[in-house]
Amino acid sequence: MLTLPWTDHYPFVKRVSFGPQMKPVPRAGRSSNTNTQKPPHPQILLALQEKIQTQYNCRFNSLECHLHQDERAKEDAHVDAPPGPIAMVSVGQPRRFKVKNIQQDAAEIYTLAHGSLLSFFGGIKHSMPTENHPCTPRISLIFRYVPKRLAKNGKYRTSEQRREDLAEYKSAQRIRGAPVLVGLGGLELPT
Repeated sequence: MLTLPWTDHYPFVKRVSFGPQMKPVPRAGRSSNTNTQKPPHPQILLALQEKIQTQYNCRFNSLECHLHQDERAKEDAHVDAPPGPIAMVSVGQPRRFKVKNIQQDAAEIYTLAHGSLLSFFGGIKHSMPTENHPCTPRISLIFRYVPKRLAKNGKYRTSEQRREDLAEYKSAQRIRGAPVLVGLGGLELPT
């Protein structure tokens, strides 16, 4: 995975993406999501996506890969806009990851080891703090479904456009079940 065409995204973080991406929201010191690769995507990533889709009985059309280079790499607290579940797989160095349910004002901190699979919905605030000890590289693979309007307009959509996003998301899913709100599991990954 280290041979993917990574580009700088944030201090100590590189990024590469596959499939539709949410229109970027400009943030100081952060690049946009312009490093989106055209198919074919690496087979190992497609196989992993299929495995997760089967486990959660849903469909993803977007993958964001972040390479956290060392202990200084972080992810600021934010909430994602896409409807439906988001599945994040951790590869490499274990790191702490904070997840907060805003409606319930409840937070959890997980240590995501190699092969950890964390799932949550878009309305969950999440972040990854810096570490106080040396860290080797870590890759996070973030699978989600990004509707067309979200890719075009970003999070600044009208209520009608949000309803269209949800309708598109629902029609793309295999079965309209409700995956768990937040869960932590594991996957067998090559080392």
